[in-house]
Amino acid sequence: MRDLYCMEIYKHFKGGYYYVLGVSTPTSDNSLRELFNPTNDCLFVATHTEKSGVPVYQDSEGDFMHSLAYEN
Repeated sequence: MRDLYCMEIYKHFKGGYYYVLGVSTPTSDNSLRELFNPTNDCLFVATHTEKSGVPVYQDSEGDFMHSLAYEN
């Protein structure tokens, strides 16, 4: 897997292009529940090249995170 950087354009292996607007850290559901109320605290819903509807949260330090369930 390659490293992704914000505000970069990448070529998808299927021939299309995608633009990285942010990078989030995969986090366990238990950790997310400790930090956030998952039904109310979702910052935005992201679209991934292979998945859509990935809820993304932001902690008090400004770091983005998403559930490990969306990893594979």
